[in-house]
Amino acid sequence: MLKFQVVTWNVHGVPVPLIAPRRRQRFERIAQKIMRLDPLPDAVLLQEVFCPSDVARLAGLLPCYHVVDNVPRRAFPPWFLPGFNLAGIVLRLRCSGLLAFIRHDWEVILTQLTPYLASASPLKLWEGDGYARKGFQHLVLRRSSHEEIALINTHLQADYRYSSYQGVREQQLRQLAAAVQLIEPSLPTLVAGDLNVQPHEELYSLLTMSHGWQDLLTKQNNDTTVMAVRPWYDYVFAKPSHLHYHPGAVEIITNKQEPYSDHPGLVVTTTVS
Repeated sequence: MLKFQVVTWNVHGVPVPLIAPRRRQRFERIAQKIMRLDPLPDAVLLQEVFCPSDVARLAGLLPCYHVVDNVPRRAFPPWFLPGFNLAGIVLRLRCSGLLAFIRHDWEVILTQLTPYLASASPLKLWEGDGYARKGFQHLVLRRSSHEEIALINTHLQADYRYSSYQGVREQQLRQLAAAVQLIEPSLPTLVAGDLNVQPHEELYSLLTMSHGWQDLLTKQNNDTTVMAVRPWYDYVFAKPSHLHYHPGAVEIITNKQEPYSDHPGLVVTTTVS
């Protein structure tokens, strides 16, 4: 029987002060919050960490964890104007914004980043999703007791007030579901991140009904969710298999008293048998 605790958190690390102010201070508070959790989570999966300097800062503040930074860098705009991209010489941002921290008692035996084939146009810099080259981070962990688990960390296409990207998100979800389906059935698998999908949408049903993913935010004995913040976009799912996932405690790290991000954090515990 494997007991596993994971944090998933969109930490709002967009490198634009007017959009994401006080990034350094917020990231320091986020790391302090994680280090105060008892017990320390097995894995911390973050979204929207775009600056390499933020990776180094978080790594220094989370000394009990391996950092998994397996994403390429991309030149800062205007990268599409040859000879004009002077900023790109010194400033290169992390594609996808995905970042994982794995507690030291786990060995990371596989890391892979897969970009989504469908996305918004990278020229829509005011949105940023296409430029970010979103995708999913696939990890496999092993512990000295020979326990193994697969983790997927992802962030899907966002919506904007003047446009709808439901079709892009559907293609991304189908690509993600196909990749998860290929993972060895005997390997416990958790999929976490900001899906930009709300529980009442058809795309949520695509995962839970068509693909059979188990939403670990849903209580085991009824269909009532622990989602206390609306709108809700963040999840931890379990891949369907012969394994049984027993949902445990869920802690929601809200932003009401001490702002960390524009998303709440999730601390999810599950037992796999």
